[in-house]
Amino acid sequence: GIVLADEFDALTDGELAALIDPRDLVGSVRAVVARFDPSGEGEPQGATLVGRRIRYFFDEPSVRRASYEVLAEAAERVAQVLIDDGALDPPVAHIASSALVFGYFAALEEWYRGSREQSIAQTFQQGLDALQRP
Repeated sequence: GIVLADEFDALTDGELAALIDPRDLVGSVRAVVARFDPSGEGEPQGATLVGRRIRYFFDEPSVRRASYEVLAEAAERVAQVLIDDGALDPPVAHIASSALVFGYFAALEEWYRGSREQSIAQTFQQGLDALQRP
């Protein structure tokens, strides 16, 4: 729990709802990722600490397994915002929120395993761009 807890987990339901525009899920996730991206500009020390912390996500099997539960809980929280807003029915809300949350985790892993020449947010954006290609 100590390794996996982050600022996103500390958001109240109201704060989370304020971050999510159910009519622009991709844009909302981009904004959330950018807001919580510790690899972004101006935080070289933070990026080093994040790199160490993230190492546990991907290199320690027990932490990786636990991270899936945390991700599932995050996806459920996002889905509930979408359901409460009336934007999506429950099955679609769960699929969309899971795709975005677990997609972010995939981007995080690619950033960690790669050269880290770009931010986590940029890595995530490349994945989203690939989904939107004709």
